[in-house]
Amino acid sequence: MRGPDGAIWVGTDGGLFRMAVSANGTPAFTRVGLRRRGHPDEMVQVWSLVYDPESSLWVGTRFGLVRILPGGRIVSYAIRRNSETDNVFSLLYAPEDGLLWIGHQSGLAIFKPPAASSYGRQEEASLPLEDESISRAITRRFDSILGGNPALPRALGEAVHFDTSQSIQAGAFPSVPGIARSQSGAIHIIFGGTVLEYSTGRFTQLRDHRFQDLLNAVADDDEGNWWLGIQAGGLLRLARRGFVTFGQADGLGRAVAAVFESRAGELIAVSQDWRVSRFDGQRFHTVRASIPTVARRTGWRGNLGALQDRAGDWWFATAAGLVRFSGIRRIEDLATSVPHVYTSRDGLAQDSITRLFEDSRGDIWSAGLIPGHAVLTRWDRTSGRFQTYSDADGLQPFNAPTSFYDDPRGVLWVTFRDGGIARYEAGRFRMLTQADGLPPGGIGTTVADHSGRLWCTTVFGLYRIDSLDKAQLQPVLIATPKELGGSVGRMVEDTFGSIYAFTSQGVVHIENASTVNGTATARIADIYTVNDGLAGGEGVSTYADRRGRLWFSTTQGLSYYQPREREEPSALQVRIGGLRIAGVEQPISPAGEVSLSGLELIPGRSQLEIDFFGISFAMGQALSYEYRLVGASDNWSAPSRLRSVVFANLAPGRYEFEVRAVSAGGARSPQPARATFRVLPPIYLRWWFLTLAALVLATGVVAFERYHAAHRREIHRAREQRLAELEQVRQQIAADLHDEIGSSLTQISILSEVARRQGAETVPELSHPLSTIAASSRELVDAMSDIVWAINPAKDHLSDLTQRMRRLAGDAFASCDATPRLELPPPDAEVKLAASLRRELFLIYKEAINNMVKHSGCSEAVIRLAIQGGVLRLELRDNGKGFDPSLPADGHGLISLRRRAAALGGMLAIDSAPGAGTAITLDLRLST
Repeated sequence: MRGPDGAIWVGTDGGLFRMAVSANGTPAFTRVGLRRRGHPDEMVQVWSLVYDPESSLWVGTRFGLVRILPGGRIVSYAIRRNSETDNVFSLLYAPEDGLLWIGHQSGLAIFKPPAASSYGRQEEASLPLEDESISRAITRRFDSILGGNPALPRALGEAVHFDTSQSIQAGAFPSVPGIARSQSGAIHIIFGGTVLEYSTGRFTQLRDHRFQDLLNAVADDDEGNWWLGIQAGGLLRLARRGFVTFGQADGLGRAVAAVFESRAGELIAVSQDWRVSRFDGQRFHTVRASIPTVARRTGWRGNLGALQDRAGDWWFATAAGLVRFSGIRRIEDLATSVPHVYTSRDGLAQDSITRLFEDSRGDIWSAGLIPGHAVLTRWDRTSGRFQTYSDADGLQPFNAPTSFYDDPRGVLWVTFRDGGIARYEAGRFRMLTQADGLPPGGIGTTVADHSGRLWCTTVFGLYRIDSLDKAQLQPVLIATPKELGGSVGRMVEDTFGSIYAFTSQGVVHIENASTVNGTATARIADIYTVNDGLAGGEGVSTYADRRGRLWFSTTQGLSYYQPREREEPSALQVRIGGLRIAGVEQPISPAGEVSLSGLELIPGRSQLEIDFFGISFAMGQALSYEYRLVGASDNWSAPSRLRSVVFANLAPGRYEFEVRAVSAGGARSPQPARATFRVLPPIYLRWWFLTLAALVLATGVVAFERYHAAHRREIHRAREQRLAELEQVRQQIAADLHDEIGSSLTQISILSEVARRQGAETVPELSHPLSTIAASSRELVDAMSDIVWAINPAKDHLSDLTQRMRRLAGDAFASCDATPRLELPPPDAEVKLAASLRRELFLIYKEAINNMVKHSGCSEAVIRLAIQGGVLRLELRDNGKGFDPSLPADGHGLISLRRRAAALGGMLAIDSAPGAGTAITLDLRLST
C-alpha cells in the first residue's frame, strides 16, 4: 500500500519492506523491523496494512497486531494470548468513529485505539511497547456476530470480540480474511462461505447461491460492485443492482415451474414436488400442497402450471388431471385441505396437463403437451363445466398450445408448438397461419408489451407483431438466434418498456423505449448471466410483479431483478494482455497494455499473435471485440467473443494493430488499444551471398561431421577398452573366488565330515558341532557358486539365467511333494543381461522359490519368464494355502523382494489370499 508520504509498503512472508524510488528510477526495498518478541523479522508473515489519520501504520502479522507510530516507535497488540499463532488477516480503519476493524484467525475484533501521543516519546523507551487492551477484552466476546444490536467500543483503548464460528459453513474456519467498506459506507466482512454487512448499527448476513465456496478477499469497484476472492481460485462479483437469487436452501424446490401473485398481492412460487412458497420480501415460507396420491404417482415435471384464480381457488396441472383447491384462506391450508381432481371423465381433453391460464372472464384454460384431436379445454366459471375444442372447432389436431394472451378487448390468442396462432372471440376460433403473414415454424412463447404489441419466438428468431387487427399480420424480425445467443424461451416486459428473454446464454435485455411500429429499432442492451447473480440452469418461467420486479425461474432456482432507469455505465476499457512473436512470449504488464510500440519482426519470423481483454464493471456486459490492422486494411472486423488474433506471413512494412471492446448494446471503448510494429525486409537476397552462405554452411557441416565421427570413434574405442578391462577384472575375481575360497570351503566341509565320522565313537559330543561346520561349509560353497556365477562375464546371457533357474527349481522342489512347471525362454534366446540385473533378478527368483517350498504347502507351482515388447516378466504361481498381504509379515522375505524390485526400477505385484494360493509378478523394462 502507498503511505501518506508516497512510499510504498510491501508485506511479505519474510517481513515488512518499504519501497522508495532512487534518482535513476530504480526501486529500492528496505526492511522495516517489527521486533516481535521471540520471532525474527525474517520469520514474520505480514498479512494486512492500513493507515489511520494520525499516520500510524497498522500491520497485521502472523503473531499479532503491530502499530508503527509516526516517530517510528513500535507498539505490539496481542489479540489472543497463549496461542501458537495470532494471525491478523485483514484490517479496516473507520475514521468517522475512530474504530479499527480487525479480521483475526478466531473471529472479528473491533478496537478503538488510543492516540499515538499516549504512548510517549521515542527516546523514553526504545523497546517495543506491548499493549494488552485487545486481548483483555476477550471477556466481552459475543455469542454470535448476528445476535442483537452489538455495542461497539466507545472509550479509547476499548475493544470487543465477535464469535464467527456459529455463522460459518460446515468445515470452514472462523477466521476473517477480508474486511472492506463500500461506497455507501457499509462494511462487509467475509469468513468461511459467509458475507456479512454492517450498516445502521447491526450485522446482516447476505445470501447468495454462489456463496458455497470458501472466500478469502473482498473489494469494491467504481460501479459499486463487490468482488470476492474464492479460496480455491477465481473471483466472484456481486453486482450492486444485480439479481437476487433463492434456491433449495431458502425452502424452494430444485425447479420452479410457476411464479405469480396471489389475490393478496403476495409473490407465490410453485416448485418441485408441489412446494408452494410465499415471499414476504426477505425470504420464502413453504408448504407442500396435498396433491392426491394418484397425481403424485405420475411424478413432478418442471413444466407443470399452477395459478390462483380470481375467486381464490388454487389450480395445479398434473399428469393425472387438474387439481383444484377451494376455500383456501392462506397457503398453509394447501397442506391440509382435500382438493378435487378433474380428469377426462369430467370433460378434460386429456389427463396430462401442462398449461393453465385464466382469461378476463375468469374461465380456466388448460392444455397438454401431447394432444390428440381435442387440443384445448375451457372450464366455464358460470356453469362450472368443462368444454373441449378440437379440429372440429377450427384448431389443428396434435398441435400443442405453448402460450396464451388475453388482449384488452377480451380476445384470447393461443400460440402453438407446430405453428399458428388461434384467435378466440365470441365463442369461435380462427386459426392464423403462415398464409396470414405469420413467420414460418412453431411459436414457442409470447408476451404482450404495454402498447399491445405481441412478441413471439420461433426457430428463426424473435418477432414482434405490431397490430393483431389487420387481416394480414406483419411480423417484424427483431433479432436472429445468432444475435440473441441462442433460441429464445420465456419473456417478460418491465415498466420501462424493455423486454427480457431467456436464452441459452442467460437473460437478454432488449431495450424497447425507442421502438417505432413497423421497424426493428429495438436493440440488445445487456446479457445477464450467472455472473450477475442469475440462478443457473435452464430458464422455465418469467413474471413481472406489481412492484416492477422481474422474476426468472430456472431448473436450479428463482431470481428477481429490479429494473431502474438506465444509467450510463463507465466507459469500456480494452487492453493488450499478451503478445507472441514467432511463438516467443514478449514481456507484457500483468495489468495489460494500452499501447505498445517499437516492435520489429524479422523476415521468416513475422508471425504475430496478440491477446486482448476488456474491462467493464457494469451488469450484463458480455463483451465482444473488433479489430483492424492499419497498413493491411482500414476496415474493422465484425465483433466477436474471441480474445486473440494471429497474423502470419505479413509483407515487409509498418503496421498498427487496433482493438476495441464492444458491449452487448453496441457501445464501444472510446480509446482502442494499439500495438505498432514493423516487419523488416530481407537484407541479403543476392546470389553471391546465398552461394557464399551455402559454401560456408557445407564446409561447416563437413568439418562438424568429420569431427563428430572422430569423436564418436574415440568414445567407442575408450568404451570398448573399458568394458574389456572390466570383464577381465570380473573374470579374475570369479576365478579367484572359485579356485581359492571355493576350494578352501570344500576342503573344510570334507575335513569336518571326516572328523565327525572318525570321532563319533570316541568323542560323541563333537558330532553335532562338526555336522554344523560341514553343513555351513556346503551352504557357503553354494552361496559362493552363486556369487561366482553372478560376476562371471561369460554368464551375461538370458540362457545362463534360465539354466540357473532350472537348476535351482529342481534342487528346491526335490525336498517337497510339489510339482513345478517351468515355462522359460528356449536356450537359443540370446539376450544379453547386465551382471547386476542378472544377479538381482536371480535373487528375487531364489527368495520366491524358497518361500514356495518352505511356506506355501503347494502341490503345483508354475514359473514363467518371458520378454515381450522390451519388458521382462517373471511370474511365479502356486496353489498353496496363501496369506493376507495386508497383514504384517514375521520375516523379511517380502520386504526384500520389494526392495530388490524397486532397486531394479521394476513393478512387483503380490496377489494372495488365505486358501487361494499366491501369485508373484515382476515387470521390468529392459534398457536398450
